[in-house]
Amino acid sequence: MNFFKTLLLSIGAMVFLSGCTLNSRSYKTPNHHVEFKKADFEFSSPQSAEAKSVTIVGLDFSRLFKKEVGMIDTEVPTSGFSLSSIPIIGSLSKPNRVHSYALYQIMLENPGYDVIFYPRYEVKKTGIPYIFETTIVKATARLGKLK
Repeated sequence: MNFFKTLLLSIGAMVFLSGCTLNSRSYKTPNHHVEFKKADFEFSSPQSAEAKSVTIVGLDFSRLFKKEVGMIDTEVPTSGFSLSSIPIIGSLSKPNRVHSYALYQIMLENPGYDVIFYPRYEVKKTGIPYIFETTIVKATARLGKLK
């Protein structure tokens, strides 16, 4: 009995005195920040493009297996073809897919530009929502090239 008391006391003392140790190191990634001024860009005249989407019961059959997207969000696209390497500056609201299709057309028709500035959208919707709906979006924006 004395042996078990001594053994139990020894194990308890080792657990109490050993404790847990956590060693960690962290490195901060640099905050990449580049400032541009208006004089750093060569601006185009306003460029426009139009996109049309016809949805039947919420499905756009013309783009069911084909994706054409101009990304505005900062998230990485998960699927489909995109020209997301062109940054879009000044979009205040999150556009829907048809807005992205119109931006894709602007990017496709004007190669060689680095930035899209302040896109504006004209939206026309017709039909019965969620059953048969036609959406036409005309996007207009200035494009910029770095000097």
